[in-house]
Amino acid sequence: MPGLRLEVTDARGEVPTTETFHHEGGIAEFVDFLAHDAPLTEVLRLRGHDSFVETVPMLDEAGAMTATDVERDLDIDIAVRWGLATTPSSGRSEHHRHAQGRHPCDRLRARP
Repeated sequence: MPGLRLEVTDARGEVPTTETFHHEGGIAEFVDFLAHDAPLTEVLRLRGHDSFVETVPMLDEAGAMTATDVERDLDIDIAVRWGLATTPSSGRSEHHRHAQGRHPCDRLRARP
């Protein structure tokens, strides 16, 4: 399924509310949605894939913890664009607050 779908649940009140946001253009469209300024660059995409082996403790048949090699896959997809504001808009987690004192996720509620 192409695109990006986000479900945001606000569980702070008596009755939790959930909003769904769908962006047909995927993470790149989501970055433009979050941005509140005029773009200085196009959306840049950084993608990669790698596999690696990690040694983790696992229970063996006797119930003892044994170091076991597990093969892992790593996929990364990052979208960023630079705009007239001093901070980039990106498809990564941002926990700092902008000059307006609002969290970036507050912008989700402000748009139709």
